[in-house]
Amino acid sequence: MNLIATNVFAMTIIPVIAENQSITAVVTTDFGLSGTIDSYQSAQSLIVIKGVKYTIADKGSLTDADLYQGREVLFNVDKSSTEEIGYITKIWLKED
Repeated sequence: MNLIATNVFAMTIIPVIAENQSITAVVTTDFGLSGTIDSYQSAQSLIVIKGVKYTIADKGSLTDADLYQGREVLFNVDKSSTEEIGYITKIWLKED
């Protein structure tokens, strides 16, 4: 199966106001990103792709063994303006 990946950007603005606070967060969503895994720490659910650190929210059908250094992957990311790092909502292997 051949997959053609293009970078697609979407922004979803979700106001998040905590009780007794006036902080509003903006969430951005990126779809169909691609990159090479620099490192993966399964115990902490942390992955670095193209020098950027993410938390993995869902690996889908992938195993820890699938996510090794140098592996090409495609992924979707959500990032809140109040969080230090974004989280991967979907990750899959890039196939040639």
